[in-house]
Amino acid sequence: MGLRLLPGVSKPHAVEAITRYAFGELKCSHFEFGDAAIAPDDVAGLGFSCKSTATPVVDLTADEDAIYSRMSSKSCRYCIRKAEKLGVIIEEAKDDAFADEYCDQMRDVFAKQRLVPTYGVDRVRLLMKHLLPTGNLLLLRARESEGRCIATGIFLGMHETAFFWGNSSWRADQHFCPNESLHWYAMRYWKRRGAKSYDFCGGGEYKRKYGGVEKELYHFTKSKYRWLSVGRNMALKSFRMYQRIAGWQKK
Repeated sequence: MGLRLLPGVSKPHAVEAITRYAFGELKCSHFEFGDAAIAPDDVAGLGFSCKSTATPVVDLTADEDAIYSRMSSKSCRYCIRKAEKLGVIIEEAKDDAFADEYCDQMRDVFAKQRLVPTYGVDRVRLLMKHLLPTGNLLLLRARESEGRCIATGIFLGMHETAFFWGNSSWRADQHFCPNESLHWYAMRYWKRRGAKSYDFCGGGEYKRKYGGVEKELYHFTKSKYRWLSVGRNMALKSFRMYQRIAGWQKK
């Protein structure tokens, strides 16, 4: 969620310090980080490679009516109203079963594109274990009128910013339009707790309909050895190929 700087500490000095800590005290061979407040100029001369992506960020400082009005009328507000008419209920979750529900639905989402998920249920369980007690994690379920869970969402919040971590839903239940309602609930939840922005953490056409303003998000990487950077990029390409092959086999 980014660096938390004390007064008088500059961003370049903070990045330099955490880099020395990673490669020195921790003896890391490779270091990666992303921070919405850090730009390429802040890491100039430190040997980082940089990649950028556009991420929609919704302004939560306005009142709820204004936030809602900025959403797309046809592809967002209509879906929220439809879900409400169909009896969809959004509830907050804290039970262990949530991780399994989320990942089961996520596998169904990826199967639509003949892919497999990039992570498993253990990562969600660890997220819940460490962040639920802090109050910085929001887990949501969408239930249809008979009580069946049709969609789930994971959202984080800290230092006046809320973050979208992920959401999943059953393809057979898309006509209930649960995903838009999950996001709208999360925006209002974090707004009431002092968040000033809602960051979708990456691009995607479906994220633009929520009325956010696109901002540049940078990801920085640095390796102790040149071959590690090359190997990392090769590993990423290999994993994406594995995703497609595994997804095709499951199909």
